[in-house]
Amino acid sequence: MNAAAAATGELVPPKRIPVNGRPIRLRWLQQVIWSFLAANVGALIIAGLYYLVIQVRWHIGSHTYLFLKPSWDHLFGYAGWAADRHDTGSERDNAGFG
Repeated sequence: MNAAAAATGELVPPKRIPVNGRPIRLRWLQQVIWSFLAANVGALIIAGLYYLVIQVRWHIGSHTYLFLKPSWDHLFGYAGWAADRHDTGSERDNAGFG
C-alpha cells in the first residue's frame, strides 16, 4: 500500500495477485497466446460477416432481397479486377495472369 492510499484509507490490490498462493508463471507468454487467439477469432468473425453480406444470395421463396456478389464482382472496370478481387493464384493462372 502506498502512502497516498494509506492516508485516505482506500484499499489497493497488489501488483501481482497470487493464484493458489503462487504468482502466475510465464504470464507474458499466456498473454501473447491469448492475444493471438483473440485476433484470429476476430478475423474469422470479420471474414464470416463478409461472406454472409457479400457472397450469399439471401432470398425468401423466389424473391431475392440481398445479393451483392454481382455488384462486387463488377465493382471496378479495369482488366485485372476479375483476378484481383479474390487474389488467389489459381484464378490468376486461369485468367492468364501468371
